[in-house]
Formats: sequence, structure tokens, C-alpha cells
Amino acid sequence: TTTNGYDACKLQWTCEQHKKELAKYNIIPQKTYSLKPPTVLNEEYWIDYIRGYFDGDGSVNLIQNSNGRGNGNLRWQVCSTSKEIIEWIQKVLENKYNIPKTIIYSHQRSGKDLWYIQYSSIATRKIYKILYTPNSLYLKRKKDHYEEILAKVKPLYNDN
Repeated sequence: TTTNGYDACKLQWTCEQHKKELAKYNIIPQKTYSLKPPTVLNEEYWIDYIRGYFDGDGSVNLIQNSNGRGNGNLRWQVCSTSKEIIEWIQKVLENKYNIPKTIIYSHQRSGKDLWYIQYSSIATRKIYKILYTPNSLYLKRKKDHYEEILAKVKPLYNDN
């Protein structure tokens, strides 16, 4: 259990052949500054990769309106020290799911660039439907939080 109270587990490989196979999919130790898009992963699994990435390095929030009107705006975001992975996620969402491209932001963190993308309320709702399909694997607490945030802001239109 982590200091924040979350249960955690660790997988460790000792077989060199297995490590080489996993490395083909960028499953490597200490990948923070060397993460690349999963180019050898079959395209049908890209959204699963993005869901897992979001579970680890993403967030969904409610941004309060400065004018005090309404309940605020939804924001979905992912971040990385690898601009390349952020560009890839953005491209997949745009090309496969018609989520309009957004600005890629950056700021310094511990002397390194941190890259991130944020999406608006409408895109945040669409991304939820894309990520959470029947039988998909996900981090339950992340999905539950997403649903709590979505419930706080009524959609501007019927998107069923």
C-alpha cells in the first residue's frame, strides 16, 4: 500500500528473452525520459494503451468559471516528459475518433520539459465514451472519479 493509501503491486522479469520482447513495446525500466509511441502495437489496441496511459499520467477535472455562472468546465488531460508520446495520443484521438486537435502545452519541472494536452468539456465527454467501453480494463478509482466529475456539469447538447 502506498503512502496515499492505494494498493500497488510490482512485476519483475529476470528472463532476458522476455525483457527483449517487452522492450519492443517500450516496456522498459525507467522509461520516464525515453518513452516512445507504441509503433509495433496493433492499431486495434491503441485506445487500450491510451486508457492505461491516462490511468497513470492523466487527469480529469472541473475548472470553475471565473464569472461564477454555471458549474464550470470539464478538462481531460495527459502529460509526459516525452513530447512524442503526447503528439501521438493527440493524433490518435484526432484521426481515429474525430476529437479536434488542441494545443500542446509545456512547462519546466525539475529542470525538464513536461508536455501536456487538455481537452474541453465536449471532448472530455467524447473521450469518456471512447475510453470506457464494455469489457475494457481500467483503473476503477480513475473511472469513478471521471464519472463524478461528468455528473457535476450537464452537457450542452444531447450527445447520445
